[in-house]
Amino acid sequence: MTQLEFIRALAFEAKVSDAMSREIVQVFKQIVRREVEEGGTVTLTGLCEFRLRHLAARTCHHPHGGQPIDVPAMDVPACRVSDSWRDECKKRSRE
Repeated sequence: MTQLEFIRALAFEAKVSDAMSREIVQVFKQIVRREVEEGGTVTLTGLCEFRLRHLAARTCHHPHGGQPIDVPAMDVPACRVSDSWRDECKKRSRE
């Protein structure tokens, strides 16, 4: 599902206009980005959790030449699926 398809589905399900739905999605993205960039966590119970994940400094190797490359420590955005949703998906895949 693309963002546009999601916006249209949201508008249909919530019985609002496409423009209102588009605005809701944009505001949601802004709130999540702002909170995560400030070091916070956004938890959508039963769905996922958005947060910053710290990656330690490390040494990698260039795939063609094999030379070592130093990669500095950094924080990257991460989204973790909720345990309950993950368990539901596992249960369905076993059926």
